[in-house]
Amino acid sequence: MSLNGENGSAAPLAIGLALIAVAVVLSTSLASSMFLFQRRLSALADSTAISVRQDIGQPTESASNRALQKLVEKRIFAFQTVVSSELPDLAVQSADMNDGLTLQINLCAKWQAPFEVSFLPSQVLICSESAARPIG
Repeated sequence: MSLNGENGSAAPLAIGLALIAVAVVLSTSLASSMFLFQRRLSALADSTAISVRQDIGQPTESASNRALQKLVEKRIFAFQTVVSSELPDLAVQSADMNDGLTLQINLCAKWQAPFEVSFLPSQVLICSESAARPIG
């Protein structure tokens, strides 16, 4: 069977492939943006936990969770002022020291997509947990 007599257009195939390529590029761009946002949030959580834990000093069980949360919020504000980078809707979900040694904090911030894509979310709440213990 020969296809010599059948002529077709390659335009629909090319348009379809172009649409798929654009969708892949947009999805990859948004995923990269979300990943970098999560890494920034994790770095902030880690540095805050270490810094606050060093400020607290010796093992203690007397620090209330609310006092720890205020200290964490104060330290985050200082870090963001120094690096002049703000994370939208940043909130301290929890800050506690249940065992008297390990400070555990949980930070959440809202990631905003750099551009709108109808089939992908434009906002996502991303959280990061970090823990720090004193050295020695």
